[in-house]
Amino acid sequence: MRTTFTEEQIQILQANFQIDSNPDGQDLERIAQITGLSKRVTQVWFQNCRARQKKYMNTGKARGGSSELLIDTFLFLLISLGRNSVQALGGFTPTHAKKKRRKKYRT
Repeated sequence: MRTTFTEEQIQILQANFQIDSNPDGQDLERIAQITGLSKRVTQVWFQNCRARQKKYMNTGKARGGSSELLIDTFLFLLISLGRNSVQALGGFTPTHAKKKRRKKYRT
């Protein structure tokens, strides 16, 4: 089942992620109570956020450019903030974003 987060919940989760990206069980309980989410949903949010951070940090290092790493960090923050932040920037699309390709079938 998917959870829809409110802006307030996302802000609380992100603020706590900045303090500690890998909170222990007690901290997860505390964050869950503050946000009104279950401990498990909170735990999964942190796992996903760490995975996204690792993904974007690794892709920046692979290309080797510090400016690209800065862009990746910025994109990570935008993705973490959600769709509304991207829309506020006028539909910002990164130049190195993967484009969906349609499969071509032979007839």
